Amino acid sequence: MKNYPPMPVLILLFLLALVYSSCENFTPDPPTPVEELGEILWTYDDFDVIPVATETVQISGVALGDDGTIYVSVTDRVGSNWQLARVHAINSDSTFKWSSPDLESAYPSDPVVGPDGTVYVICSTTIYALNSANGSIMWSYTPPEDNNERYDIGWLTLGNYGEIFFAHIASGAYTRKIYALNSDGGVLWKRDVPSGVNNLAVGISRTLFAFGQANDYSTTFSAFDPANGSVKWSKTLEYNPRSIAISTDGNPIVVFYYPKRMAKFNALTGEFIWDIEVAGEGYPTVAPNGSIYLLSSDLYCFNQDGTLKWETGSYGGGGSKTVIDSDGSAYGAMTDHGDGNFQVYKVDGTLRWAIPQAITTLQCPAIGSNNVVYVTVSAVPKATIYAIRGDKSIASSGWSRDTGGNKNSRNVNLH
Repeated sequence: MKNYPPMPVLILLFLLALVYSSCENFTPDPPTPVEELGEILWTYDDFDVIPVATETVQISGVALGDDGTIYVSVTDRVGSNWQLARVHAINSDSTFKWSSPDLESAYPSDPVVGPDGTVYVICSTTIYALNSANGSIMWSYTPPEDNNERYDIGWLTLGNYGEIFFAHIASGAYTRKIYALNSDGGVLWKRDVPSGVNNLAVGISRTLFAFGQANDYSTTFSAFDPANGSVKWSKTLEYNPRSIAISTDGNPIVVFYYPKRMAKFNALTGEFIWDIEVAGEGYPTVAPNGSIYLLSSDLYCFNQDGTLKWETGSYGGGGSKTVIDSDGSAYGAMTDHGDGNFQVYKVDGTLRWAIPQAITTLQCPAIGSNNVVYVTVSAVPKATIYAIRGDKSIASSGWSRDTGGNKNSRNVNLH
């Protein structure tokens, strides 16, 4: 009589055979792709440059609409002939939305997005209001030539109640003014100023701040009532201003290129709160906690009282302007650095992440919906918009870009 294994042993052998058979046919699911910070999501360069440019195609910094639309100004040159500039609108999925009609010249400003979505741009001597749905020109305004006012204008700035401010930007023997228009292009007021204006910004109390420089290189820093253009105060300086930001306490911060200094002014009186020497000129940004960032040969972070909090190592080739995210991290294109050209630094000065691909730009990055970081690069024969994966939104307070925020309003109240 044969001896068979006990029944429990047979059952165990059967189950082992079944498991082995199943394992032979099992294919594990592929690993979920890791979303890497700094990954390039898409690029866009189809700006309809015809004929093909032989010189660098110039592209502005980005302005972003509430619906995520990306607006840029673009102009190009074939040989010595500049082509007329246009504003382009690109959807956030990288598809074409519209291109504006040709503007007056080849020298456009960055686009500016109003609270109602209207897109404004200055081109040489004319300001345009564009329909955000299709790019058509809703209205335009050119200072009258018969009053000797028709010269280059700039520093497009938005007021709290629909006002549109701009000014003559050059020196010379002609009438120079600051203008205020309403949202329909009508003149609210215009005021003579003794010199060409090279900065405009609106502070927390609605005050309009302006720097001017006369033919003798003297500089004035003034505060205006935006309702009627009356002067609140005016201060004469020996410094030449580069850029302006508004601090979280409402006082203006100004960087000067000669001499290289940064100063904080009392918004009510125009007097210095502090005045410090800095190693390089640049465009200040202000984080929600009041920290001030300045990118030149290094990235510097200052406390609200002007004392240095930290600085990175030198980048040799310098850097772009910075954008600040909701955590207070600073983003910028920084050249000659081994960790990658586009970098993000945390509030303590340590590197947070860097993009592996070299992207060198002089324009300010922007942070849009879904935390996507946008960078523009001028090049020949095409300019390019880069969309880069990020993980934080833009700061909703402070002075998060050199133009105040994503809409380029130059108004601390309008992000």
